[in-house]
Amino acid sequence: MSIQKKLFDNCSNLNRQGFVAVENAKNNEVSHWVSIESKSNQLSLFQKLSPEGMSHSVEFYDSLCKYGSKIIKTKEPKLIEKNITFNHIDYKFEIRPALLKHKSSGEVYHYFPGPREEFVEVALRKLLTEQQQHTEEEDQGENGSRAASIIITLQQLRDELKRNGHTYNGSELNEALNILKYTQLSITGNYKDISGEFNGPIIELIKVYSKDNDLNKTFLKIRFHPLIQHAIYNDNSYHRYNYQIEMQLSSQLARWLLKRLYNRFRYAEFHKTYEIKATTVRNEGPVNPHITIRRILEDIKRALNELKKTNIIASDSLNTFEAYSFKPIYSKSSGGRPRLLDAYFTIHPSSGFIDDIKEDNRVSKYVSLS
Repeated sequence: MSIQKKLFDNCSNLNRQGFVAVENAKNNEVSHWVSIESKSNQLSLFQKLSPEGMSHSVEFYDSLCKYGSKIIKTKEPKLIEKNITFNHIDYKFEIRPALLKHKSSGEVYHYFPGPREEFVEVALRKLLTEQQQHTEEEDQGENGSRAASIIITLQQLRDELKRNGHTYNGSELNEALNILKYTQLSITGNYKDISGEFNGPIIELIKVYSKDNDLNKTFLKIRFHPLIQHAIYNDNSYHRYNYQIEMQLSSQLARWLLKRLYNRFRYAEFHKTYEIKATTVRNEGPVNPHITIRRILEDIKRALNELKKTNIIASDSLNTFEAYSFKPIYSKSSGGRPRLLDAYFTIHPSSGFIDDIKEDNRVSKYVSLS
């Protein structure tokens, strides 16, 4: 019996057996079976989510702008390099595009991931947070670090995306997964006293078995970027956020602001506000840094209006303040028209957002004491 058949038969009975086969690379035989039912405390805590529709955002990882406004397909090899600042520490961030061969023409192209790949990765991470999913944990390297993976079918992923308004066929999903698999992210700097490089693909993908091009019989093993693994197993630097709303948002900037609010606005109360400058969005967010400040203000307003429609930010019941306001900053001028330099945006949370933050702070306090 082939290794693929053994894997498939075993995966078909995951609920009954709770084990998955591991192949020996030298002789193509099953070397051992790994339990996927027993979970570490760290992974169990990562999967503590309620109510339905929530997921976890990893603060540093999700602050990185990994996705374009569309898939970029080019024959010219390119490397995106950025100097970024996170929590007052400077880092070098690199995105190396996926190199894929076009099936029909045989030509090779470089692909930078776009919104489709963003939604697929977010859905995969959501599946990792669900306790009923089959997970596997493995030791990584000599430093004792661990890594979590999920084992799912391609149909499970498709159904998860469809439930949240994103419908893709099998071919589109396979292309998205390959772009995520071969796109390399590298972050270099001193992260929480760890000097070095967090380098790896957006996801590691192993297609366990596929039969008759049946999405229900295509089993995948997915492992996530080292920064996500570090957050789960080392410093708990993740926060609960509204995944269902994120999947509804059409604006990439709105999705970025949503996670930033959940990660940074940890002191949320009805009488408190969150402030962000337009230049901060230009330097750190998913916007073209070369457009004018006036254009960036319009982009931010559109994104905040979308967050207002989904009730993440809101006016008070008496309309004494708006969901957000902004204060432009002009250059000082002795004559002529002052030049727009920046703007402060003041954002008011909704009661639902405040409840989410309070509940997550309560859970985080429990995690820190565990």
